[in-house]
Amino acid sequence: MDGFFTIKFWKKEKRSTSDEISENNGEKDLEKDLGKDLENFLSQNQKKVIDAIRRNKNITQLELSVIVGINEKNIRNNIAKLKEKGFLERIGPDKGGYWKVLK
Repeated sequence: MDGFFTIKFWKKEKRSTSDEISENNGEKDLEKDLGKDLENFLSQNQKKVIDAIRRNKNITQLELSVIVGINEKNIRNNIAKLKEKGFLERIGPDKGGYWKVLK
């Protein structure tokens, strides 16, 4: 719905073992679906940025611009959006710090 999604929480009742196994499988499916939804929520450039950061947490914006194929200003804009959406966090200072992928 217009960039938002709904989560419903259900009260757990005491269930049999077969119900618990079925529920665990359902939770795994939900996690996969949420992961796919989050991937669809990102632009191709943002996915490339996250991928590059996963491979090298100390990567620079210049290196990202070469890998992604866009200029440094657009890298900064994409990083800002990823931080805003809760996908990235900068740990430490600009020089000597590193990136942390949160999702």
